[in-house]
Amino acid sequence: MLTLAVVSGVLCLGVSVLFGQQRQAPQTIEPGSSCLAQQCHANLRSGPFVHGPLSEGDDACELCHEADGKNHSFSYPATGAELCYNCHDSVTKKKLTHAPLEDKEDACTICHNPHSSANEKLLNSKTINELCLSCHDEVAQGGMYHDAEKIEGCTSCHEPHSSDIASLLSAKSPDLCYSCHSDLKDTITQAAMVHGPVSMGCDTCHQAHKKLAGKGLAKAVPDLCVDCHEDFKPTVAEMSIRHHLLLEGKKCARCHDPHASKAEYLLLGNTQSLCLSCHAKKVKSADGRVIANLKEVLAKDVHLHGLGQSLDCAACHQPHANKQFRFLRGPYPQKFYSPYSDQIYGLCFICHDKSLAVEAQTDEATEFRDGSKNLHYLHVNKKKKGRTCRACHAWHVSKNPQLLRESVPFGEWQIPINFTATQNGGSCGPGCHQAKTYSRTNVVVGGRHSEARLRAPSTSQPLPETSTGISGSKASNKTVDK
Repeated sequence: MLTLAVVSGVLCLGVSVLFGQQRQAPQTIEPGSSCLAQQCHANLRSGPFVHGPLSEGDDACELCHEADGKNHSFSYPATGAELCYNCHDSVTKKKLTHAPLEDKEDACTICHNPHSSANEKLLNSKTINELCLSCHDEVAQGGMYHDAEKIEGCTSCHEPHSSDIASLLSAKSPDLCYSCHSDLKDTITQAAMVHGPVSMGCDTCHQAHKKLAGKGLAKAVPDLCVDCHEDFKPTVAEMSIRHHLLLEGKKCARCHDPHASKAEYLLLGNTQSLCLSCHAKKVKSADGRVIANLKEVLAKDVHLHGLGQSLDCAACHQPHANKQFRFLRGPYPQKFYSPYSDQIYGLCFICHDKSLAVEAQTDEATEFRDGSKNLHYLHVNKKKKGRTCRACHAWHVSKNPQLLRESVPFGEWQIPINFTATQNGGSCGPGCHQAKTYSRTNVVVGGRHSEARLRAPSTSQPLPETSTGISGSKASNKTVDK
């Protein structure tokens, strides 16, 4: 009996399945029947978002489908997007059309469900991004920089149907970018200097989709920068060896604004403040030397090298890097002694007249003279042991006018200079020779200057610090107090 029951059950199940497989759509439509009846197409409006016509009633299907008499067959009054345009305004009136809308049969239904959907706008995917990436999968390679999930998705920038702008953008760059980055718009429109690529479009440097090098950059900095600034490639190579800190962190953006600035060269500030952003502490250079905390040095002294109130580091130093000592813009002797030649003082002669060091007799090249005897020439212009500028002058700042040192390092010894200015000259009593004086009013007797400079220092009252009588600049090398 048990066996018979099992066989009967299996038989009944088989018959049921067979009838299910043989079930077919009815050949004719019964009067008063509905397409949306439970036993027919009830699932077509089961989603939370239902296409408008299906909300009109059970006979709403006839708005889009045309029945063939009483036969259970249908045709469409129009094909593709034209069917939708019977109710919806055309979305392809602009120059460029989204590719799916060019499909003659499916068109709108490639992205939208024509009946109902679990998603807004009857989308076939949960989000706009998911829908777009189902076709444009290459866009997400490397990760998306713009986190479109947190905004309105791809349609924040792109028109989904048609546009007059390439890539179906809703506006041209940079206006499109400014719609979110309004702070940049203010910076750029109010700046005196604007980076060239900004006017060419943000996509010159940025790729809106790919997260490649941070900030959506097409390449990492400085490689991106040298694509345009090709002449800078050798300097970058030098930086990697000698001024490597500039290639760390923000790199070029450490000193330059990549978009716009009120300062020349798109700098974020004056060169002194930029340099001191690193040199506010002791820094070990690539050659092992320790560079002093320049912020402390500047804070202690009152006279700056140069003609203005602010020390311009870039006037003497190449701010990126080069092969010269301390990245100087021209040759300069590194040691206390150096045989004289015009070439080794190339840096100094950028500002100072060469006659300062090459004319043995002068009444104009410098005020550091005894009568007409050029005392700069006397110290510097020697075939063997010419005293370099550092023997008497500081490079950056000094408590004394004309950047005169209090003392100068000579091995382990700090040689005092002991300079005192007088009305027409001055005196110094350094450790390297006995005290001597000089006077610009010395007279020549029998072809020789008076011996006043060999006497003890003058007892005349010292001058104020603003005039020492040792100038030698093409402009005027009078130093200016802070």
